[in-house]
Amino acid sequence: MVLFKKTSDLLVFFKHLCYYIFGDYMKILFGTRNKNKAIEAKAIFATIAPFVQLVSLDEIDPKRTIEEPIEDGDSFYANSLIKAKYYFEKTNIPTLCDDSGIVVDALDGAPGIYSARFSIGSNYKA
Repeated sequence: MVLFKKTSDLLVFFKHLCYYIFGDYMKILFGTRNKNKAIEAKAIFATIAPFVQLVSLDEIDPKRTIEEPIEDGDSFYANSLIKAKYYFEKTNIPTLCDDSGIVVDALDGAPGIYSARFSIGSNYKA
């Protein structure tokens, strides 16, 4: 059993484990083309997991040859999973995705996963 007295010891352990397994930093795709989301996620990962190289879709696919998947899940979680599986299949890079929207209690949670369809100038593809 390995015990760690400090979080930093655990991070060092995982860093060495990644080097051992991958020969370098562990690369994870953050499945978004939203530059601000990517910047924020990279800052978080740099703090909590400096041994992880987080890359965005625009970094690995700057010519946008990978299309966006159809998000037809029944929840934010389901749509995130759809995107993560799709981008992993396209890139063969472990993938982390999110999904979000506006949830209004007075509207019983609507528009929820359908938020993009209600935005002005939406280019939502169903």
